[in-house]
Parts: sequence; C-alpha cells; structure tokens
Amino acid sequence: MQLIGSFSRYPNSSRAGFLRGLWFCTKRVDSLMARTNPITFLQQVRQEVSKVTWPSRNEVLISTIMVLVLVVAASLFFLAADQIISWLVGLMLSIRA
Repeated sequence: MQLIGSFSRYPNSSRAGFLRGLWFCTKRVDSLMARTNPITFLQQVRQEVSKVTWPSRNEVLISTIMVLVLVVAASLFFLAADQIISWLVGLMLSIRA
C-alpha cells in the first residue's frame, strides 16, 4: 500500500475529488433541511419549553448542596493525595546511594 503521491490508498482519487464529493454532500443536506421563518421557529421553541418539567426550588437547593459537598470532598482528597505524593518524592530524592 503506497501513500506517497496520492491522497489515499486508491490511485485514481485526489484531494480535489474528495473535496468535490464533500461539497456535494453538504449541498444535499442543505436541500433536505426544512427552512422555517423566525416567527414559526419562536412559536415552536415556546411550545417545547412549555413541555419541560422544571425542578422545584427544593430540588435545586438539594442538588446545589450535594454538588458543593462533593466538590469539598474531592478537593480534600486531592489535597491529601498531593501531600502524600510530595512527601514520598521528597523522601526518595533525599536518599543517596
């Protein structure tokens, strides 16, 4: 399999051919997508937002407290791990043969 002088393992392909194919693929996707005007889009967004079940104030408070507790716990864990590793590295570097 020789890659020198060609874009891929196929001898008849080229960068221009690849880019031309990529361009046609994007044109095909653009033609398949539906175009809506901004007013219709905003109406659809409003309908979808009305379907969302928003969390209660109590759920938000509990989730926030849980996140803060876990952040503090992770911080303390990594502080302890860093101190232990630092102490071990210092211990190993102070030993001379």
